[in-house]
Amino acid sequence: MATTKTEIPTYEGQDALEAVDHPTGQTGQELSAWRERVLECEQEVQEAELEMLRLREDLKEARKRFETAVQALRRAIRDEKSRQLELSFGPDANDTISPDNWGQEEVYALQSYGLTESQCEKIAAGLEKFSRPTTVRALRDWIAEDALWHRKIDGVGPATVDRIVDALTAYQQANPEAVSEEPS
Repeated sequence: MATTKTEIPTYEGQDALEAVDHPTGQTGQELSAWRERVLECEQEVQEAELEMLRLREDLKEARKRFETAVQALRRAIRDEKSRQLELSFGPDANDTISPDNWGQEEVYALQSYGLTESQCEKIAAGLEKFSRPTTVRALRDWIAEDALWHRKIDGVGPATVDRIVDALTAYQQANPEAVSEEPS
């Protein structure tokens, strides 16, 4: 089989079909059907290419919008980090209790911060056992002075110790103690 034309086909439209030599055994109808299929396929390729180009442009625009949104988010986060956040705990949140009066409540006040009445009773009994007052301050001071304080209270295990410390911490945060102005 020899080609009748020496040009390289561009595979576009009717010129591409005429540039290709077909076996002589095919009928005109077969060639015509083949040409129609090729033309339909070329049309589909062109439509797909146009859609691809359009989508590529849409992608570029979407990428620009995305990058702009990310920059705005980063700017907002950066601006937010530079200022002090204020947490409101009510009108008397900034009130502090003088060092002399802090923690004078009975340990039963810790029930408001997660302890049960039974746990408060055990703490009070432990404080009384060592001739300490049954106040929140006495508990805090005992914890600060004696690392084994929890072993001296009957019926208190590791989970209860954690709850006591958490309740005392919450109490201290809710009732801040004023710092004395005495020089060290």
